[in-house]
Amino acid sequence: MKIRALSPNVVKYVTRKHWYEYVPGLDQFKWKLQELGSWLRGILRRKHHIVRMKALSRGQWYDSDIRIFEANFQILVDYIENECAWMNLIAERKTKWYYNWLGFPDARGNALKHLNWEIQLGKDSPGQSESAEKVKELYLWYKDVRPARLDPWNDVPHREWKTEPTDQGMQRLLPADEDYYEAIQKAAEMEQAYEDEDTQKLVELIRIRQFLWT
Repeated sequence: MKIRALSPNVVKYVTRKHWYEYVPGLDQFKWKLQELGSWLRGILRRKHHIVRMKALSRGQWYDSDIRIFEANFQILVDYIENECAWMNLIAERKTKWYYNWLGFPDARGNALKHLNWEIQLGKDSPGQSESAEKVKELYLWYKDVRPARLDPWNDVPHREWKTEPTDQGMQRLLPADEDYYEAIQKAAEMEQAYEDEDTQKLVELIRIRQFLWT
């Protein structure tokens, strides 16, 4: 069973009767209009059946391992910057009908405010508090920490390709300096460490997927 603590303003907002029950007259019209608006947003703007991986360039080929990683973290970003941001706007009574069409102002800031509110629930709602803390951690890692990684191959020095003639009249490639091979090994180890970290974070995201709802 999914249970979540909600702020008073959110409770008031989501329990308005034209949101969830059939009422004759004007309220019925409002409910149908709300339903139609949600459907149109899903088709024209949100397109919940599509994951648009903003970290990947259009027209470029990416292997499946990269697409699996980016698709899952894009879903996390969409959840935070759409659903969590909207929940905070409701709590602060700052919702506007056109936000759902044009985008939320300061989506990241509003989302983090909502997550911080969930985190501070502590013992009042421990599961929600712990999951919100992990969601925030993964979001900030993906948005801030991961893009700031240093390219492991930047420190590999330029290699001068030197050859020498062989007895058969051909050219043989001479080995590079030892420093070059050490730099190659160090870069490969750093690159593998990045890959391992990506896998670990992806596993952590999968483990909390049941909490990604509002």
